[in-house]
Formats: sequence, structure tokens, C-alpha cells
Amino acid sequence: MPSKWRVLIIEDDENICSQVKDDATLGRLLPDVGKMQAEVCQTFDSALPLLDSTRFDFLILDLGKNQDAVFSEDASGGLNIFEEIKKRRFVPVVFYTALAHHVRDLETAFVRVVEKTEGLPGLRREIKRVFETGLPNLLQHIEEEQRKYMWDFVENSWHDAKSCYEKADLTYLLARRLAHSLRECSVRRFLKAQGVPTPGPEEVKKIHPVEMYIKPVIDSHVMTGDILKGTVNGDDAHWVVLTPSCDFEHQKVEQVLLAKCFLLEKQSEYTKYCSYLKNGKKVSNIAGNELSRLLSDNRKTQPERFKFLPGTFFLPNLVVDFQFLVQVPLAVAEKMNREATLDSPYVEALLARFSRYYGRLGVPNLDIEIVMGRLSSGGGND
Repeated sequence: MPSKWRVLIIEDDENICSQVKDDATLGRLLPDVGKMQAEVCQTFDSALPLLDSTRFDFLILDLGKNQDAVFSEDASGGLNIFEEIKKRRFVPVVFYTALAHHVRDLETAFVRVVEKTEGLPGLRREIKRVFETGLPNLLQHIEEEQRKYMWDFVENSWHDAKSCYEKADLTYLLARRLAHSLRECSVRRFLKAQGVPTPGPEEVKKIHPVEMYIKPVIDSHVMTGDILKGTVNGDDAHWVVLTPSCDFEHQKVEQVLLAKCFLLEKQSEYTKYCSYLKNGKKVSNIAGNELSRLLSDNRKTQPERFKFLPGTFFLPNLVVDFQFLVQVPLAVAEKMNREATLDSPYVEALLARFSRYYGRLGVPNLDIEIVMGRLSSGGGND
């Protein structure tokens, strides 16, 4: 990891530039990470070439237009460069401006807004919030994984790769290594190294709900495990794609098989559980166990028929019902909203569950009383 964080300050006021740069280089801007390397640009035009040639961990950006006139409400200069930054790379941005009202609606976890009247304390507060997301650390972690792979492995292995095909193997290996470095176990190790509380040994066996999904979806076309939102035969609901991935890969799909996803809040186990809470009563063991079984994919009746999909900030809690199936033309499915995609191995688990439910074979029940009678008479093999 780099020993220092790099910040680019885009500000036309020389005094403010000096104050912020000193705060960064002396370690006061974010005391938890210490001294930073700071670059200053006093014009928007000079900032873009620097962004193209240098990696920065975050930006401090003024909105005001470079001018000799007194205060102006023109924020176009800063907004334009913000859009140019977004076209070039991802980097957290802190607007430090007297025109904060122009960008309040842009605020997210990694785009923060500070009114200049708040001064350096306000700037320090918002930069701390950006770092508390863990995103700057994660971006450096990815870059470090790539650096180590290229210098420690690729450089030494390049001469062993004789053909162009073997050299292409190294590219695939890099992609797989980066993917592995972002798997939940690796992320937990990374977070632990950053001092972030991580699950204990028993909790590691469990996952966070969001780890089941890919959002936004990667492929440009509908794929197995996609969770769609739209209307089918007049029924506006969520649907999960069950058509096998091999059919999509070989462009054999004309009709897409969908299973309906019902809202958890409409399920009897959930409404029964909530009725206790609404009435201020202690939840009965029966109600709690019934809901727990539903969430654990072990519903009391026909457990293989249902699959629970936990909710996140972009998806409600859903229960897939394999009895509610519908086929729609591929063109119809492509027009539906793709809310997320189930990640591996959860999509494979969904398909395996679906196969078990529809592949089950009913047989007559064995007459246990006959067997018990034989055993009790001592003639078990007669």
C-alpha cells in the first residue's frame, strides 16, 4: 500500500489552496491516516491533464468559475469538470464551495458537499465520512493486488509463456486473481487489516444478504438468475429467470422461463409474526420458528417449493414460488427492469432446488405397521 494518500485540490483562491494543502500535508485534514501528498490546480483546464496522468485517492473541488470579478452564482465551471472526472475514472469528490446549494442533490457516500463558511472543520468532517465507507482503502487494495501480480508473477512468468495463447493465459489469471481478492473471505481479511470489526469464526460461515447479488447487472442481455421487475399477464411483480445459462450462451432461447417472487410481507408467517409486534406482545416460539423456517428455506409444508431471497437497499424481501411459472418471449423479458442478478453459487443453488422440486418422484407410502409388527414378533426377515 502507498505510504501516503494523494489528494488533488482544485481551487482558484490562493489563500484557500494554501490552507487546505497545509492541512493535508501536515496530517490535520484526516489525522487517522496522517500526512498526505497534495497537488493544487487553480484552473479547471489544468486539472484534467493532471487527472489523466496521476492517480489521486480523492478530490477537493470548488464550483466557482475562475474570474477576477466579485462573487458569482455561476457554478458551471465546477460542474463541467465534475462530469469530465466521471468520464475519466472513479474517485471520491468533496465539493468545498460557496455554491453548495447547486450540488446538494449530488451527495452520496463518496460525493460530499461542504459550504465554505464551515471552514476546515467541515471539510475534515466530510473527508472522514468518505474514508469511513472503506472505499478509498478498497480501491488501493485492488491496485496493490494488481501491482503485486504484475511484478511478482507476470514479470517472472512472461518468458515461460512461449505462445500468444500462453501469454493470454496471464491476462485470464489476473482477472481471476482480482475476482478472488474481492470474494467475501478476502474482503473480510482486508477489512480486518483496516481495523474494521469483522465476523468471528462461527459468523464467517454466514453471509451478508447483499453478497448474494450482482448489482448492477453485468451482461447486457437477460441471463439465468436475473431478478426482473415488470408486468406479465397483467401481474406486476418480481420474477426470477430459470432458463439455463447454456441456452442463453448458445442463443437457443425463444421463450424465457420465469418464477414469480412474492413479497415476504404478504406471507402468513410474516404477518403472524408482525401481529405480535404490533400488539406489543412477546412473539410466540411457534410464530418465531415458522418465520425462521421460511427464511431458512425450510418451510413447514413443501419446503423445496419455495426459495427466500433476502432484501437489500435495492430489493425487497422476496419468496420465490416454483409453482407460479410463466414463459414469456425473450423480447418481453429484455424490456423488463433487471433489478439484480443472483451471484454464484446462489444461482446454481436456486436451479438445483427448482430441479429437485419438479424432479421429485411420488411413490406409495410403505406400510410401517407391517414392518413394526414383524420386528416386534422377532421375525424381521420373514
